[in-house]
Amino acid sequence: MIDIETDRPRPRKGELKRWGPAGLALLVVAFYYLATRPGPAPEGWLTEFGPATAQAAATNRCMLVQFTLPGCPACVTMKRTVLNKSQVIDALREFVPVHIDASKESELATRFGVYVTPSYAVVDPDGRLLAKAEGYVPVDEFVAFLNRAAALTVRPEVALPPPSAPTDDGSPSAP
Repeated sequence: MIDIETDRPRPRKGELKRWGPAGLALLVVAFYYLATRPGPAPEGWLTEFGPATAQAAATNRCMLVQFTLPGCPACVTMKRTVLNKSQVIDALREFVPVHIDASKESELATRFGVYVTPSYAVVDPDGRLLAKAEGYVPVDEFVAFLNRAAALTVRPEVALPPPSAPTDDGSPSAP
């Protein structure tokens, strides 16, 4: 049948009902899923806690463990607007960065008290939690968080030498 007003064929009976609201809903859900999936870890980030711990111990650095979930809009926003900024990348050089999917590593997420995603845990090579940030954090605040966390760790190669022992006359000895 031809529609008189548009000179186009009319849809068959039931055709709009079948794809109308349901098709639109399916399309919206598909776009939301594609827009909010976190995707792979940021470039240069490890994805397993065990190897990251070994690297942290070998390099005498703390880990920055990022916990995310699939479908987490704040996680995607952090990846797209914060983690790729040069000042964040520079601050991350002090850490071994690790990307963890909290849905796959729920025991690890529970261990570090992750109840919000994204969550960022600064963990020393022995597995102790030193600092934590939750949710979306703007670039400047995230860099400040990383700098404060890096200052929590005193590394032997940057620690001050012990004071020298005084000599018999009471003056400090030469190193």
